[in-house]
Amino acid sequence: MEGQANAMDEGGVQMNAAERRLAPKPIKNMQSTLTSIMDNIKKAASHTIECVSEQQDLLTEPQKTEIRNAMQEYVELERELKDNVTMLGEIQSRIAQGEAETFEPKLPIFAEQRLGEMKQGWQSSDIREHDWTLEVNDILGGGGAVNNNDEEDSDDDIAIDSVHETFKCPITAAVINHPVRSKTCPGRCYYEKAAIQSAIKKAQGKVMTCPKAGCTTKIQLSDLVEDKGLERKIARAMKQRQKDNTMQQDDDFTEVAE
Repeated sequence: MEGQANAMDEGGVQMNAAERRLAPKPIKNMQSTLTSIMDNIKKAASHTIECVSEQQDLLTEPQKTEIRNAMQEYVELERELKDNVTMLGEIQSRIAQGEAETFEPKLPIFAEQRLGEMKQGWQSSDIREHDWTLEVNDILGGGGAVNNNDEEDSDDDIAIDSVHETFKCPITAAVINHPVRSKTCPGRCYYEKAAIQSAIKKAQGKVMTCPKAGCTTKIQLSDLVEDKGLERKIARAMKQRQKDNTMQQDDDFTEVAE
């Protein structure tokens, strides 16, 4: 009985040690550290974008390529860190279910497998359509997509004549100022941010059919993604259109005066 009691005691000690090693606080500390690193990456990316914006006229093509590659590395690193934070959350959930003792020996394999599975789920569009990638490509010109397809803009800027037709919100019927798109829509489905958010919130179950004619995709708030690159392109096109209209009015006035 004494040996049995000792074995139980030893078992208890071993389990407590596992629980201490995999306690929520250390895991939360790791998650906090990873989040801090992500914040630093965001600052580095923002600083890079700021510098590119200031020096864009002085950059050579090889330098532009190097900057695009660096931004891609920023995006990939941020994604890896997010996956690690997710994986730590899953570990925490397993421990909360009382699996610390049996789960601890499997932890390295579990972590490697889960991170591998999450990386396999990456899409090329996740990098190509990331805000940082779009912003750098928007400044440097070309190299970025503004939709879920594998198509790319043939020109750096949107054709002025197509703005009113192509980027008209299906809800407001006006040119979009703050474009968002649905990750689930297979086509170019863009909406005015405030309008689509309001429509989804009012919809039954907060899920609605895409309001663009011919699209039957169901969308919800979590499907919406802002497109800052497209927003700037629309703004530039509208500004150019306004400028052209002003010049046309001046020409018309001159002809009348003559």
